[in-house]
Amino acid sequence: MTRFLDCMRGHGYHTLGPVVSPLDQRLLMRDVLPPHDGWPDVFNARLAACDREANLGNVEPAYFAAHPGALDPRLRDDAVACLRRQGITARGGETDYGDYHEQARVGPDFNDCLTAATKAEFPDLPGAITIFY
Repeated sequence: MTRFLDCMRGHGYHTLGPVVSPLDQRLLMRDVLPPHDGWPDVFNARLAACDREANLGNVEPAYFAAHPGALDPRLRDDAVACLRRQGITARGGETDYGDYHEQARVGPDFNDCLTAATKAEFPDLPGAITIFY
């Protein structure tokens, strides 16, 4: 991840992160802020090249497979509250995002609810929150 971000910085792009995601405590979140120069194809090509150079396409899936995720304890009450909004009582014993999500009646509503809670609890996270479960 550091190699990827260093590559993008080397091209002059502003980056944020990496920061460990509180949704799984394993994903390294990052933002690369695209320029407003009217050259999106150049930006996308550089993004893809830096991704290949850092080998993220192989490293991230292997890391995720070897490291099970766990929802940050500071978000567990929020996850329970998001379920409660849908009229669901959490079973108890949940550890990761998927444990909560599978109980939700409306998955996208649960995602939106917990994403909002995550941004409120962790205001310094990069803007885009990726969820793997």
